[in-house]
Order: sequence, then structure tokens, then C-alpha cells
Amino acid sequence: MRNLLPIGRFSEVCRISIPALRHYDEVGLLQPAAVDPETGYRYYSMAQAIDADRIRTLRFLDMPPSEIRAVLAGEPERTKALPEAHRLRLSEQTDRQRYAISLRESMLHARSWP
Repeated sequence: MRNLLPIGRFSEVCRISIPALRHYDEVGLLQPAAVDPETGYRYYSMAQAIDADRIRTLRFLDMPPSEIRAVLAGEPERTKALPEAHRLRLSEQTDRQRYAISLRESMLHARSWP
């Protein structure tokens, strides 16, 4: 397992927790380059750090794993459409949250509100 980083070191390099890396392996987002057959210990290559960074960024933006998988797979049509669709979803969520805050403020200032 030359030139491979153990999961702990890869976690530090990529700033992704070990539990998250295990989860990404389970859901097929970022599988280790090698797994020790005796211990089950995971090893990653530095080349995988690029995908790890993309995953970390997209997860920070709350993109669902299924969409991240499509982005990483490089499906041309979906790769272009998914970020825009996700941006629209985030914008709609923001609008709903702004409305909820406004409604809450109105209720607090209304005389009929306790």
C-alpha cells in the first residue's frame, strides 16, 4: 500500500472527519483506494483529495449525496444542471426563512400576540 495515506492522515489532509469518510465510502461517494483485507483499514491516494475537497464543499452547500455522485461522475448534462437546480432550491429555502422571520416579527409586535 505504497503511496497511500491511512484514513486518519487523509482525514487531516482533506479536513473531513473519519466518520464522514466512512459514510462517503458506504454511500459510494468516495471509496478508498485500498482496504487492508485483514483489518479492513482504509487507505486513500492523494489524487482522491481533489474529489474529497469537492465533496466537502458541496456537502457544505447541502447538496444531496445522490447529486454529488452525479457531479463527480462527470455526467455532462447533469453536471451543468445540478448546481443551478441546487442554487434555486437554496434560494427558495432562504426566501421561506426570510418570510418566517418576518412573520415572527409581525406576530411579536402585534397587540394580540401574548
